[in-house]
Amino acid sequence: MDYKVFPREGVSLKALLSWHASKDLPENYTTRQVFKTVLEETKQFQCSLAEYFVAQSETGSRYANSVAPQAKYYIIHSWDYRFREDTLQSLEDYREKHSLEDIYVWLDIACLNQHSAERHARTYDWWSAGSKAQTDSDDPDGENENRQSLYTPKRRSFFPSKRKTRGAGSLDRAKSRLGDKSSSFFEDVQSFKKVIAIWHPWDDAVLLNSIWCVWEIYVATRAGMNVVFFLSQSQRSDISEHLPNRFENLVDKVDDFQVENCQSYHRRQKKRILRAAAAEERNFNSKIKHIVLNFCLERALKTVQNSPKFSLQDKAYASLLPVMSFVSRKLGKVGQCLSLCEESLTLSKRLYGKETAEVARDTNNLAVVFKELGDNQLAIKLHFEALAIMKQLFGVNNIYVAQDINNLAALLAEVGRYDEAEELFEQSLNIKLDYYGPDHESVASGMTNLALLYQKIGKYAEAGELHRGALKIRVKSNLLVKEAAESSSYMAEVLESLSGIKRPSESEKL
Repeated sequence: MDYKVFPREGVSLKALLSWHASKDLPENYTTRQVFKTVLEETKQFQCSLAEYFVAQSETGSRYANSVAPQAKYYIIHSWDYRFREDTLQSLEDYREKHSLEDIYVWLDIACLNQHSAERHARTYDWWSAGSKAQTDSDDPDGENENRQSLYTPKRRSFFPSKRKTRGAGSLDRAKSRLGDKSSSFFEDVQSFKKVIAIWHPWDDAVLLNSIWCVWEIYVATRAGMNVVFFLSQSQRSDISEHLPNRFENLVDKVDDFQVENCQSYHRRQKKRILRAAAAEERNFNSKIKHIVLNFCLERALKTVQNSPKFSLQDKAYASLLPVMSFVSRKLGKVGQCLSLCEESLTLSKRLYGKETAEVARDTNNLAVVFKELGDNQLAIKLHFEALAIMKQLFGVNNIYVAQDINNLAALLAEVGRYDEAEELFEQSLNIKLDYYGPDHESVASGMTNLALLYQKIGKYAEAGELHRGALKIRVKSNLLVKEAAESSSYMAEVLESLSGIKRPSESEKL
């Protein structure tokens, strides 16, 4: 097999189910465990499972029509999924949902030669999403030495051509050449009818643990493909039952995604993808989160609309609305967010009463949306209303009240109401000092906010003292390097303002 090409052939889902059943494997085996069986099955010929099916079909009828020259469905799945119960069952549910007799899928464990998986990982230099080919000079590890660029390979296929090769064995015919085609993964993924990302379980971001799965999602999306995140029937039933209780946890997991934390089981693969991700997109993490959060929101809204278990007037739905509005705002869907926030506020007032923490929360959320829409005056009015409720419920020295005070002060400063903003920033900082003590990051953050206001109104000496205090707190913590650098930068600005000239030596020292 030519390791410099990306096979597009598809394996029949029915053939995969039949093969799995014939091996008598436990149904809870993960793909990583089934991988060992694939290696054993294909050990004699050192080929892929798809090649093995083709060869077997020429000596008998067991795997007849088990491989097609072009897969219609490119499958993204985690090798930590249970192969039969999660991956294959999800595909079976997809087939039944769309009333298809069979589907031919591109599944890495079947379509790639697993005996040479590491060679695939090394030679697939389509790590950039099609922007430019990596040349030898771009490869500091020297891994491309003596190899042609893989962005212009000769297209080879293991699917047998119609013209039989005289004297060749069945496996040789299975590996016979289909034709030449220059390609990259970015281009090849567009040859599939659809990209299906199996999401399992619905309330966990398992797929985002694999750097290869993340890269597949990114490249397919950038290539203009519609990545369909698919839930099995069992997961669709589970989400209808538990969406209000688990949705926020799912959103938090997706929102915490960092590609640097992903896993890879092939040498060099993670390093190559990280390098490609940095070259392709400055905000790569944000891009992935945007794609997945959009799926999460659409799935939640669809579940709410279609599930008979949901009542749009109960507390379960009321607890879901703020989370959905948060996701819609992160996605930039301000109009949708406004609608969800208004619905949430109305429902909270009816279910809990007007002077409650839920109403204060929804009022604050609504204020944030109006600020983003440019209506600062209405946003300020709503923030004051929410703050009054919070003070009545928890008193003026509560830490949650301090955060609301800080947010209101920031908005007042933005519209030029500096005296009110200064008073509120001071209140917030004093509450944090009493609650956390003098060495907490929240205190440093409060100092920075007040100091920035002082800079804005020309109180440079006061600003300098606060920035110095924030820097002192942050220097004590090895975990706040970025924040300490930020404080240093602000200090440099203050020094320049005080002296009227630039003082690079002081700035560098800080």
